Amino acid sequence: MNYCLGSKDTSMIGNHAMESNNTNSTNVESNSVESQEVIKKSSRKWRSQWTLLHPWAYLSKSMINEERIKCSFCEDAKKVNIYTQKGSSSIMVSALRDHASTSDHKDAVCMLNARKRMDDFGKGPLEEGVENMMCLLDMTHGHSFHETSGGLGACPLYFLEKYPSHCRLLRDLGMPSMPGLDEYGSYINAVLGREMLLVIRDYVKMQLMSELRASPFYSLLINESTNPTIHKRLIIYILYITTWGKGHVKCDFVELLAVENGTVKCIYDVVTKFLSDNMLDMHKLIAIATNGASVMIMHKTDLVVRFQESMPYIMGVHCIAHRQALATKDGFVTHPHVYAFVDKVANKVYSWLRKSSKRHDELWKIKSEYDMLDVKALQIHSVRWLSRGQVMERLVNMMLGILQQREQKLNKLNMEFQWHEMDVTSISAMLELTIEKLKRRYLDYNGSLDECISMAKVYVTNILDSLNKHFEDIYVYNAFEVFSPSSYPPDAYDREKMTLEDLVGMLYQTAQHKSMHDSWRSCSVIKSRWDTYPEMMRLWQVSLVIPASTSSCERGFSRQNFIKNMCRSSLGLDTLDALMLLSIDARGSLSIDSKIVFDMWMNAKRRRAMPLE
Repeated sequence: MNYCLGSKDTSMIGNHAMESNNTNSTNVESNSVESQEVIKKSSRKWRSQWTLLHPWAYLSKSMINEERIKCSFCEDAKKVNIYTQKGSSSIMVSALRDHASTSDHKDAVCMLNARKRMDDFGKGPLEEGVENMMCLLDMTHGHSFHETSGGLGACPLYFLEKYPSHCRLLRDLGMPSMPGLDEYGSYINAVLGREMLLVIRDYVKMQLMSELRASPFYSLLINESTNPTIHKRLIIYILYITTWGKGHVKCDFVELLAVENGTVKCIYDVVTKFLSDNMLDMHKLIAIATNGASVMIMHKTDLVVRFQESMPYIMGVHCIAHRQALATKDGFVTHPHVYAFVDKVANKVYSWLRKSSKRHDELWKIKSEYDMLDVKALQIHSVRWLSRGQVMERLVNMMLGILQQREQKLNKLNMEFQWHEMDVTSISAMLELTIEKLKRRYLDYNGSLDECISMAKVYVTNILDSLNKHFEDIYVYNAFEVFSPSSYPPDAYDREKMTLEDLVGMLYQTAQHKSMHDSWRSCSVIKSRWDTYPEMMRLWQVSLVIPASTSSCERGFSRQNFIKNMCRSSLGLDTLDALMLLSIDARGSLSIDSKIVFDMWMNAKRRRAMPLE
């Protein structure tokens, strides 16, 4: 059968033929491109002249005999990248240029250059020159200690800012073991000076905590204040016994903590976290001493009550210096205008004198006529118990009247209460002596100036009533008089009437006329005392760590304000805490083991030497 093809059919056959030809031509072209790439790839070979520009590159072969390029610099620096692991399969000079611009390779080059320079000018701290770092650590501790003790801290040349200058000065003066160059690898800059300071702080605190954990009992001294930059801070001191409970009693600054607000919950959480972080056994905590603020000890939901919920035996101690100051203020409860007038006059006199040297000269002439050479006027501080008596003593030093003797006696009592090694058994005796003197001087006195004398009698009566009110718990301290031979009655018959006659007789013979602390130093080292009176020696330990005053906390805040003044308001909490610890702690630079500090500094993070670019 014959078919006749139309024009439409003819055109379709033509199109199929053209598509078949195009497909064949495309396959031929792709095969030719692949063959060219194989030829080009096989022509990419390692060229030795590349090492002239990139001396770090070298050729390596894999397990399946593939050629790879690796970097010797990155391998020495222990970098982790493709040039240190498998090696790069891109055998091209452009790939080498790309690797040379990476941060890993740049760091490796810097480290190599630093090592070469240190080999020329002396070993660096990461090599054999450990003496260099120890020299810097000793200098950091010494300068920071003197800075916060009235040396460099008294001028605007603060240590951390001038640390590089100090290093260069010591090097120019020929001090041995100082780094030879001002490079990053030699660790002569302010940032790393601060790191050394913090490591020394950690070392001192580690020693302190080891002593605290070894003490059988301890007490907390806590106070909350606001620094010059309006940040709330909580300062913590701890009263404990050294040498595993057989040494002397110490009260050390431990830490300055940040507090969000002054609520009971916030302070309680901060204190408990501090005890937990430092692994201090809360069952050894005997007492918490505060300044008497309502959130601390004067309220039903205060800080001490929160601790007593889990440990009912914990004592809450109101600072005796604060209580005495409150009693003095209560003397003016019937004449408040007199109290305000006295403060106003004292501040006016201080302001008037400090603005003119001519007025000082005039005051000097007047005092010289009365043989009174102390012409320095004092200012009444806003803190209520910071010895207002000294201000009034100098103010009325040339006046005849009542305030002079009254302020001297109360001021003397306040200064005794601020003593850092306060013997709790002597509080009652000092109170009774002061009360007796005030009674004899003012209440039993009859003379002229009836109105002034009447006012003075009312004032002194108010003080006596307030002292008895604020020291209602004095019997607690009196109970420990059994450990204080100085408080024993001189008559043997009276001593026999005391409880624990055997212990009293033993202490009277071995530590006659000694205080509780002094007699403890004599008896704690005698083993027979512990064998004969084990429970009483343990009770003696408890009495030694019961605090009486928080004056140490106030001194700590004074040190804080001295270090972080308005000129250094941006000083961070960690740096401030380190400077305070090195300033307040009395261990001295000789007790710092530079080798241990150096190991702590090395292990704090990964160290590397590199030049400053």
